[in-house]
Amino acid sequence: MIKLLLNTVFFVCFGVASVANAQETSTGVSIPVLLEEQADNGSVICSQQGGTGYKLCDSNYASSVLGVVTAKPAVSLGELTLDNEFFVITSGIAEIRISSFNGNIAEGDLLSTSTVKGVAQKASKNGFVLGSALTAYNADNLEDIGTVFVSINIHQTTGFTDVRTNLFEILREGLAAAVLTPLAALRYLLAAIVVVSSFVLAFVYFGKLAKAGIEGIARNPLAHRTIELTVIFHLVITLAIFLVGLGVAYLILVL
Repeated sequence: MIKLLLNTVFFVCFGVASVANAQETSTGVSIPVLLEEQADNGSVICSQQGGTGYKLCDSNYASSVLGVVTAKPAVSLGELTLDNEFFVITSGIAEIRISSFNGNIAEGDLLSTSTVKGVAQKASKNGFVLGSALTAYNADNLEDIGTVFVSINIHQTTGFTDVRTNLFEILREGLAAAVLTPLAALRYLLAAIVVVSSFVLAFVYFGKLAKAGIEGIARNPLAHRTIELTVIFHLVITLAIFLVGLGVAYLILVL
């Protein structure tokens, strides 16, 4: 509440924010976003491929998710000037459109994007999520669209048991994300540095070893078997160096 009050005073004083006097459907600061189509209150918004604009999310666990449309923001940066502009909140609490086609929603469940345009669903595997549901939603008809309140915290979750999730998929989705917190961005950067460094170290190590092995065989052909076994042994060490690097990078991302 104090944070919201400070934000309101700051933006009003500098003339760059407008505060809604009507009943709010969200908390936090919203921004005006131009969409390629009409959107309802609670619709989930993603950035388009290549960063050319914004649209209603239409894929599961979209890494390009930006936030949620709010019709009555508590605080907004700027004003709506075009027909297809909408206020979008990227963090805070907002009402969100939801469906139960991936299961009914309980309080505390993680929510993700879905293949239904602008509609969220219960998250059941690793990937990008919007945040946690603050209210429950139950529907027998899977085609029904309802609403719940969500605490928006866009991030990549690795808490589900999913054998298909791997380090490179995590890195790829993370780098494609529309919203990253400074801490998340630092983790992805460190993980990428560790992966690249381990690959370079392993490549240089094996390159020097292979050169020495070839020179050794040329000088002493009779010892070629011993030299070959030595090269194989060091090749295993090279792979171990790279795998350790991958393991460290994975731990940086998931812990």
